[in-house]
Amino acid sequence: MGDTGELNQADEKLLSRMQDHTIVGCKKLKVQGDIVGKMVELAPRELQPDDAIDWALQYLEEMKPNDVIECMMMQQLLAINQMSLECSRRSLLSGQTPKDRDIDLQHAIRLMNAFSTMSMALDKRRELKGVLK
Repeated sequence: MGDTGELNQADEKLLSRMQDHTIVGCKKLKVQGDIVGKMVELAPRELQPDDAIDWALQYLEEMKPNDVIECMMMQQLLAINQMSLECSRRSLLSGQTPKDRDIDLQHAIRLMNAFSTMSMALDKRRELKGVLK
C-alpha cells in the first residue's frame, strides 16, 4: 500500500478482492494488504494479476495462518519451495557440465533442508501456541 496512506488503484482492487477472504490472525487491513501483496509477488509468473491475487488469497486461506509471524513463515516456505524446484529443474537441463549439475543439485538439497527445518519450526510454533492458549 502506498506510503502516503492513500490508496492507489491497485491497492483498491486488492482490498476489494480481499473482502471475500479471511486471513486468520491479521486484523489490520494494511497488514493484510501487505501480506497478500508479498504473496502475489511469489505467484507463478504465468498468472495474470487478478489470478495472482486469487492464488495468493487461496494459498493463505489453505495454510490458515494464526498470526502475522506465521504469514511471514509461510511466505518464506513458499519462496524456499520455489527456489528448490528451480534448482532441481536446472539440474535436469541437458548440456550442463557435471560440475554445474552438481552445484544445482547441492543448492536444491540445501533449500529442501531449509524447507524441512522451516516447516518443523512452523509446526512447533503452532503446537506451542496451542498449549499457551
